[in-house]
Order: sequence, then C-alpha cells, then structure tokens
Amino acid sequence: MKSFYDVTNAAWTKEAGDADREIVSALQPIFDKFVAMGYSAREIAHLVSNAGIFLETKTLVYAQIKARETLTTIKEVTAFATEQHKEGIK
Repeated sequence: MKSFYDVTNAAWTKEAGDADREIVSALQPIFDKFVAMGYSAREIAHLVSNAGIFLETKTLVYAQIKARETLTTIKEVTAFATEQHKEGIK
C-alpha cells in the first residue's frame, strides 16, 4: 500500500499536498454553506472529521470482508458500515 508520508525524509510527500488541496477544495463549499447558515465552524469540523473516520472504517471493513469473502457485494458492506456508523452517533 502506498503512503503519503516519506519516512526516509520524515516529511509528507508532494502527493500528500496535492490530496490535501483536493480534499479542502471539495469540502470548502459544504463548510461555507453551513457556516453561512449559522452553524459552528468547530462543530462542522467535527462532522467532517467523523465523515473521514466513517469512510476510513467503511473502506477497511470492506477490505477485511472481501478478504474473508463473507459478504459479496458493496451494497451489503455499505449497509453494514452505515449501521455501525448510526450506532456510533446515537
């Protein structure tokens, strides 16, 4: 698996900077929309962070399930990950 971090030079790679700019560009309009609606920037940041963790978990769960071949469709994995996410935010 590739890494955005270069352990030899103890620094983020150029690709990490590119990914960061792309992610910020994608999130900026959403962030701005909710700030304009009066919501707390800090709370929006927490939601964005939670979304990132959710996507990471969903990706890792899918990889584990695929490796074990217990669930066969992305639809099942998404349903499972979504249910886990809902349970976590109650």
